[in-house]
Amino acid sequence: MEVFTQLLTGIGGAILGLASILALLAGFVWIVELIRRHREDRSGFSEFIKSGARMQHPALLSAFEGKGPEAPAGAKPRLETISCGRLRLKSGQVFVCDPAFCNDKDLEPFDEPMPEGEHPVHALIIDNDGDQRVAAVKITVNDQSLHHIEPAWTASARANALKHRILPAFGVDSANAAVFSFESLESMRADTRDPSEFVPGPDDPKINPYLSGRTDDLWKETVFADGSNCFLFLSGLGDGAYPCYFGKTEQGSIVCLLIDFGFFGEPTRIGYPQAQ
Repeated sequence: MEVFTQLLTGIGGAILGLASILALLAGFVWIVELIRRHREDRSGFSEFIKSGARMQHPALLSAFEGKGPEAPAGAKPRLETISCGRLRLKSGQVFVCDPAFCNDKDLEPFDEPMPEGEHPVHALIIDNDGDQRVAAVKITVNDQSLHHIEPAWTASARANALKHRILPAFGVDSANAAVFSFESLESMRADTRDPSEFVPGPDDPKINPYLSGRTDDLWKETVFADGSNCFLFLSGLGDGAYPCYFGKTEQGSIVCLLIDFGFFGEPTRIGYPQAQ
């Protein structure tokens, strides 16, 4: 009986010790979060969001014109902007997501509709010594002068921005990113084909699409029976979280949608300091 009591006491002590460690870890995480929020508050994050979260991203935008990031002599990556076709929009609702999540009931479109019509889709390819990646995607809706970029918000991301003090990004878990219209998303959900039918890549699965030398291996368009279409892209460096931005005129009209796979640094805020 005494041995049993000692065993229970030992187990209880171990549980208490583990609980103490977990409490300390939770406290540490809480303190780190408070510090992060304090820094964001000091940098004017709340005012930045409320004023429209306007930013500039000259490095990304100039890359579409072939002007790449700084690099040592002889090691500068090659940039190429390729035409992928036109995204057909009837309702103006646009979804950007990992296609593996297209059946998620909580999937949301951007809360600003894009103009209806057929809009050119361009992919920015960055090639580092034979390794080619999709660095960004641009969907242009008109030729007006772009003044600034703003986050492309979903309704829930906009509502939670101040609470979490973070700008929106979509998650990628399959190394693919998709652009859907409302109609093509519904068609994708109803399609019975194998998912591999929609994923970009060479016909020979043994060939690495990043090293094939063919930019067509990095993206794929699918047209459905109702005429709607979607585009899938190999997402930059693979799985992660990536932001989308609306390029806008000074008056706030949408010029383009940008998907940024993170090769050209962070945008800078207009009128507000960056978080420290």
